[in-house]
Amino acid sequence: MADELGTGEIVGPIDALRQIIAGCPSWQAWCETSDSAVGLAHTYRIGLPLPEKGANRDYRRDELEALRPFAIVDTSPFGENFNLTLYTEDGGYLERGNLLVIFEVPVPEADLLDEAAAKWNFLVKLGAFVSEMRAAMGQGLRITTFGIDESARTAVEDLETQGDRWIVLARVGYAV
Repeated sequence: MADELGTGEIVGPIDALRQIIAGCPSWQAWCETSDSAVGLAHTYRIGLPLPEKGANRDYRRDELEALRPFAIVDTSPFGENFNLTLYTEDGGYLERGNLLVIFEVPVPEADLLDEAAAKWNFLVKLGAFVSEMRAAMGQGLRITTFGIDESARTAVEDLETQGDRWIVLARVGYAV
């Protein structure tokens, strides 16, 4: 997939949201950096890179753990993906839509055995990220809504194949 930023009505918002996420200090902290370029390297379009060139298989646990933390920005199954509306008052258009962001972040080693501490520490970090997204509302890609539809830790039966991580499904509404 090309490294240049996407432009246009459909893919432009995906890359604009990737840039916003990468610029959030809390996302950078999850990525153990203070560099937005590193944060962007952990923020993918549509999906993760293939596990191996040309591979047609699921990721191994070690491959997933090497990629984490990561965010995937994609079109959304929540409502309309894209809508272009003509406003007759001035002949202008309003572009709006919804995007899906999937976050996977590892559970820190210090929290592995303490479920309550693991969840609390995760929620504190997630809350900081949500505050930063709120601050980004109305700038550039105007984020009009940000909602978390699911957040969960790896199920016990999946630990061996997935590793211990938090997964968050977030819905982002935007207008341009």
